[in-house]
Amino acid sequence: MSDPRSNDPDAEERTITRPAAVGWFGVRQLVGTGLHALVTAVIGTRSARREVLAALDTGPKPDYVIGPAGYFDFSAKDVLWLDYVADLGDGFDATEAVAWLVARDYVFLRAAGEKVEQPVPPDMLSESPADALPRSVALPAAEVLVFGGDETYPVASQENYRDRTMGPYYAARPWGGRDPAVGGRALFAIPGNHDWYDGLGAFIRCFCQPGRWTGCWQAQQIRSYFALRLPHGFWLWGVDLATEDDIDPPQLAYFRNQAAQMQPGDQLVLCAPKPAWLTRDAAVQQDVPDPASWHAWGKLEHILGLATERGATVPLLISGDLHHYCRYVVKGPEKRHYVTCGGGGAFTLGTAGTPEKLVFEDGTTTQRKAAFPSTRESEDMRNRVWRLVYRHKVFCATLSALMLGLIWILNSASFVLLEEASGAPVIDAPLLAGLIEHGAGPLIADLVAVLVFSPVSVVATGFVAMGFVAFARTGASLCTPVWGPWVAGLLHFVVQLAAAFAIAALASRLIVTLGAPVVLETLLMLAGAVTVGWIVHGMLMAAYLWLSNLAIKGHELELYSSQAIEGWKSFLRLRVDAEGLTVFPIGLVKVPGWRPAPATAGAKPAPSRAFPRGMRRADVFTVPQGATHVFDPDGPLVPELIETPIHISVRGVSA
Repeated sequence: MSDPRSNDPDAEERTITRPAAVGWFGVRQLVGTGLHALVTAVIGTRSARREVLAALDTGPKPDYVIGPAGYFDFSAKDVLWLDYVADLGDGFDATEAVAWLVARDYVFLRAAGEKVEQPVPPDMLSESPADALPRSVALPAAEVLVFGGDETYPVASQENYRDRTMGPYYAARPWGGRDPAVGGRALFAIPGNHDWYDGLGAFIRCFCQPGRWTGCWQAQQIRSYFALRLPHGFWLWGVDLATEDDIDPPQLAYFRNQAAQMQPGDQLVLCAPKPAWLTRDAAVQQDVPDPASWHAWGKLEHILGLATERGATVPLLISGDLHHYCRYVVKGPEKRHYVTCGGGGAFTLGTAGTPEKLVFEDGTTTQRKAAFPSTRESEDMRNRVWRLVYRHKVFCATLSALMLGLIWILNSASFVLLEEASGAPVIDAPLLAGLIEHGAGPLIADLVAVLVFSPVSVVATGFVAMGFVAFARTGASLCTPVWGPWVAGLLHFVVQLAAAFAIAALASRLIVTLGAPVVLETLLMLAGAVTVGWIVHGMLMAAYLWLSNLAIKGHELELYSSQAIEGWKSFLRLRVDAEGLTVFPIGLVKVPGWRPAPATAGAKPAPSRAFPRGMRRADVFTVPQGATHVFDPDGPLVPELIETPIHISVRGVSA
């Protein structure tokens, strides 16, 4: 018998796309992201759009917005729940895992570190009650959701926001807008660097149009930054630093206006798009006199100063950008928590590269109190970088083809040096033939001769070598010595070149033995060498990333992004009540797959079908009014408290 609700005239038909995780070492992806970064570097991020938004912020405001450029006022509530999610909008599975937990009426948790399998509602029109797991604590759903930066990957576009961000959140809690009694949760967002790659255009359309719904969440802001007045003397500010770590004058005036509304003893939670305290610490440790990385911290200090000048304190700073959870605490007259929580859906970044303690320029030190994943678990992930060879075959084959192309140029140039010059040839045999006949001994001298007499070879070799150095420079951190990228990049190039010579020589010798024609010999040599070379050159790339990270603290990002690890997600659930602010850091080690939820109680779910990595699948759903979710986890969904909840008392900080 058909479900009568399937004929609901208010039901809507929605197509939900399920993209795979971004392949950061895909050739097309590398070229596209590189071009976006180049355009951003050359012409800037068009950050003046923030001034345009401020100029347009002149219309009437809802009742909960105070002042002409005011804050959003939630202070009348006795208890307020908020969620913080950052670095989302990557692969569907990981983004949906966090969205599904955020969307539920309750998240069930126990003691820190104890995993709790979440109950799954019987159908897409139901929710699990608060007493579904008696031995667990049921945290109610948040009324406010804050996106803390990098809302989509790899670059901002309408398509990526629709498929990688809005789609998963709609599927997690689809209804909102048409029935005021259903949905109605507030949504705020600040942009990260990936949101700025298109000059903030797509971000503005998604998050800066008040009244726009994403499932049950409704956009509130008109600017790329915001201020929330919370109950019991707490505030939450979201700051936009753009990609130049810049604060525009209207934004500064906005927060100055918000600070004027503060009372002595109020407490501020600051949300920033990047953890500038970590780069500041690295700069202090390396004794860098005036690094660009300090610029971001200087801007944040300016914003913090607006509040502290009014007698407010800043007990908590939150950021995404780094795809893990990490917390530091500064003890003193005013305890301050520095929290990085970028586990909303993007690839996992280990915590092995984060310092055990922070050292500030005034000599203050602070210890790391929690890390998710742990340092040991992160090191285990780092040691799996060899998977790059199998995950990114096209990248490895392209690298092999590049190196073999250089060998082809060098070997072709060597034939010219066999001609008589002053009564004797410059070299005795072409490079590859000499390598086969005489071994590697004379190769270096012959190669130097080729470079001396062949300008084309010099240009080609220099171009490829500088490409390796440039790659090493992009992976450098403040902890990397100045000479590190040059040494690492050139050594990497030399090793890859030596491997290419060996592969080409072996392939050439094998095919010559077969007696193939010259043209066929060349084609077969290239095909065979690339076929074998992608494994060799891929393994060398993996070894380079691993060794560079151990030796000079380089390529932390590439080491993990090449693996596209989807587990180890995290988000924050915050409660503000009469006793203070409590932060519940929630982690999810394993991300499940997803299957369509049953339409009604007792109905069987549609089977979950796999699709090739790198491809995307679109599902068409008829979503009835009042639907609570579209997908169910295709396996256990077992979040945990990462650490004991963090408590900040009203008008004072607890020990």
